[in-house]
This record gives sequence, C-alpha cells and structure tokens, in this order.
Amino acid sequence: LPDDFQELPQRLAGAAMAVLPRTTCEGIPQKLLNYMAAAKPIVASAGSAKVIEHEVTGLVVPNGNVEAFAAAILRLAADPDYAQRLGGAARAHVAASYSWELAAERVECVYEGLIGRRGNQPHERDGARALLADSPSSRAV
Repeated sequence: LPDDFQELPQRLAGAAMAVLPRTTCEGIPQKLLNYMAAAKPIVASAGSAKVIEHEVTGLVVPNGNVEAFAAAILRLAADPDYAQRLGGAARAHVAASYSWELAAERVECVYEGLIGRRGNQPHERDGARALLADSPSSRAV
C-alpha cells in the first residue's frame, strides 16, 4: 500500500508501540517527539533516544544490539500496563518540554538577546523590535 501522509496519525494511533532502531542522529528525531506526543511506548536505539529516559519515558537499547531490541519489544508486548505507563510519561515529558509555546519563548529569548547586544538604548531596541514585527516571516499567511 502506498503511504499517504494524511493516514499517518491514524496509523500511529492504532499502533501498540513505536520503535526507532536508528543508531545515529544529529539533534532530536522529529518522529521520536511525535511518538512521545502520541503517548506510545517506545523502544529506541541509544543513538536516537536523546530525550528518552530509560524505563521512565521509554526503553533504550544499545546501538546495534538486535537481541536487546527484540527483548525490549517483547517486554512491552507482554506488559501492556507498563507500556501504557511509559507512553503516558513520554507524553507528559514532551508536552512539558517541547511545546510550540516553549519553542516560541526560546526563539524570543534569542531575539531579545541579539537586540539587547546590538542596541542598548531603548529607542534602538524598540526600532529593532518594530523591524522584526514587520518582517514578512512574522505576518500571517
């Protein structure tokens, strides 16, 4: 079956768990945050599990250890209550740490830091804020 992006939320909702065998990743895999936000119990290789706390928000296995990966999947399948607790903790963690609101606040702090370094006079800061507020990227589409 060809994958349709519109079907992904339904497929994820119907999944008993999520797995992420990727052994290396720069940054945080977006799919990992999506799995966590969907409250799915997760088994992930250490190289891509940067925001998972082992046995709290998911199960982390050593990179390349196929036996450990399989054992972690079987562990979640055998204990649905434990899997549900992990998924719930993952959702709570991602909601508290990675919301769009928090991301916007972090970006705002960066801008304020840049503006503050560039212009120490109140009128210079206000002018820079006005430029940022009037930029094409700040306008609604």
